[in-house]
Amino acid sequence: MTTVATTDQTPNGKPSEPPPGLCCARCGCNHFYTLRTTKKQGGQIVRERKCRNCGRRIMTYEKAAFS
Repeated sequence: MTTVATTDQTPNGKPSEPPPGLCCARCGCNHFYTLRTTKKQGGQIVRERKCRNCGRRIMTYEKAAFS
């Protein structure tokens, strides 16, 4: 049997960073289902999302960036 030790540091000794993007505050998972998408005035998009792991629901508010 092989045992693998996990640490919170990268091989160069610096602290590891959390994965980019949305992360569930309850379980730490970063995989979500999108349940509903609504467009608001002013170009804002509101999405209701559900964590695939623990089922927690969150709302995200997005605004398109125009170049």
